[in-house]
Amino acid sequence: MSSSKAANVLRKVVAWLLIVAAVITVPASFYLDKVSLLDRGGKTGISGLIGGADEVDMSEFGNLTYVEGGYGLPAGKVHSDKNVVNILLLGTDDRTKRYSDNARSDSIMVMSIDTKKNTIKLVSFERAIGVPMLAGEYAGQWDWLTHAFRYGGSELVMKEIQNAFLLDVQYYVRINIAMLVELIDAVGGIDVELSQAEVNYINGDMGYYTSREIGRSQERQRVTAGVNHLNGVTAMVYARCRKVDNDWGRMKRQRNVIDITIKKAATLSTMELNNMLNKVLPLVQTNLSAGKIAALMLQAPGVLSAGNEVQTMVMPQEGTYGSMTGMEGRSLFAVNFDKNAKELQKFLYGVE
Repeated sequence: MSSSKAANVLRKVVAWLLIVAAVITVPASFYLDKVSLLDRGGKTGISGLIGGADEVDMSEFGNLTYVEGGYGLPAGKVHSDKNVVNILLLGTDDRTKRYSDNARSDSIMVMSIDTKKNTIKLVSFERAIGVPMLAGEYAGQWDWLTHAFRYGGSELVMKEIQNAFLLDVQYYVRINIAMLVELIDAVGGIDVELSQAEVNYINGDMGYYTSREIGRSQERQRVTAGVNHLNGVTAMVYARCRKVDNDWGRMKRQRNVIDITIKKAATLSTMELNNMLNKVLPLVQTNLSAGKIAALMLQAPGVLSAGNEVQTMVMPQEGTYGSMTGMEGRSLFAVNFDKNAKELQKFLYGVE
């Protein structure tokens, strides 16, 4: 994907479920106080086209077959399981603590929590997946999945994923760059192993420009190949790396930072956890109710104590997509949603 302009700034770790990974470990005595800090606002979309030229360099993904009009949405029903909670994790490309209505969800994941099998799974969705807008001003027109957020907010993104992948997802958590940096710093930083290519990116001009865009370039660290202890700004720059490989590599780095941050948060003392929540919860936007969070809290000990590694998946799967043209002449991934919905249900639910 293109590295241009602010729309790409958030291509970084984002969107781990702070509510589940942190709030569920909070003693009940101050649970309600912490939950009250959450932002219950939500954007509903704004009018106006995105504008701009095609930002997708399809050559990064090989010779893709052009599919006129796309494959269409899949047949079948949305699959659900009473033991599985799916939560949409959105990282938007606004860079201030105040959320913007003119934002795009450049990081899109689903965290799937199976309270019977005590597993957590993360599914990354490529932002340039072509989907038909299902509501709003541009209903019926095909555009990037990331643009659905700008047209209709978190609710529209959930609807697109439900219909395109037959996935039962009713909850969302939204964060942005400012929250990401605060979160990583609040857990005391994270240890990440870096390749030489990633080091060159972080230490070079792109790393500088990325950190400068949030006004904190002075906090970017100099790093070396191997394991480095990264602060929030540097972790953000690391997770934004794409030019070192491609967009799939960027999504892998996002999931890596999410996994490391979850594990680090679990080691915090009560006082450290309290301080972290006070800093970051006001920067988290969600539709999870206090009651739902309370239910997750009761189920959390089994999930967290199981010691299972977070399992990951990327949508679309290799060999299941081509290219197509959408709104304003943008190049989109033409995804075979039937095949991908089946693979996703197999991964999350074991359904053949």
